[in-house]
Amino acid sequence: MKSFALAIAILALTSCAAFAEDTIGADNTAPPPPSEEETPPAVLSGTLKTIRDSGVVTIGYREASFPFSYVRKETPRPLGYSIDLCLGIVDEVVRELNRQSDARRLSGP
Repeated sequence: MKSFALAIAILALTSCAAFAEDTIGADNTAPPPPSEEETPPAVLSGTLKTIRDSGVVTIGYREASFPFSYVRKETPRPLGYSIDLCLGIVDEVVRELNRQSDARRLSGP
């Protein structure tokens, strides 16, 4: 009987931990809202200026570096971890520059 009561007590204690997460409904994975200090600079230079002016980001890749970047015969677009990472960075740069452009240039060997 003692082992049954001990098992019930352990089960009750471990199940309470599952409910102890976020109880107010806050989304802890979302980025913080932008503040006044995080506004993009008024004057850009270098690569960011070129991207803003032309609206094009050129991404170089290798055709046979599986799984980082590779091209399948049936698909002309490159695939892979590096491509996904670069396209995510391009999306963030475009968002930060407040551009409504999806122009990307992928440049293979």
